[in-house]
Amino acid sequence: MDAISDAHNVLPWPNMFPQVTNVALVIDDLVSRVSSGLDAIVNYPTDKQLSRMKLAGALAGTAMLRYGEFARRFAATATPKHQKYVRIVDDLLERMEVTFAQEMWRRWALGSFGVSKQRAGEQLMVGFAIWMEAVMRSNMSVDKVKYYE
Repeated sequence: MDAISDAHNVLPWPNMFPQVTNVALVIDDLVSRVSSGLDAIVNYPTDKQLSRMKLAGALAGTAMLRYGEFARRFAATATPKHQKYVRIVDDLLERMEVTFAQEMWRRWALGSFGVSKQRAGEQLMVGFAIWMEAVMRSNMSVDKVKYYE
């Protein structure tokens, strides 16, 4: 896992690890690590200071993105024997897409309300933080997200 999460080196391809024979263990570990990070983001509570979760350490955003990309590469090159993991990886990537998009929106909006010179901006920020917490916990899927062109 160190080679995958090391942001100072190029992300390796799955075929660079021929010694790995238990693919299920690796994919389960990747999915577990990313899911734990996403759960931490989604379940981060709104507090009085409207603090933001620091995405660092084992749950770092960069590590989650690298794990997700490695899993995607595995799914893209999966042999027929490993096709059952493709759906698992697709579900993980879908969840990452929705969660990261919501978290980026939440951070941008709270930052924007925070620099408002209007008193109403502060009240709006509190209401938005509570609403966004509820939205993020609603198990939204990519199908429900509207993209505007």
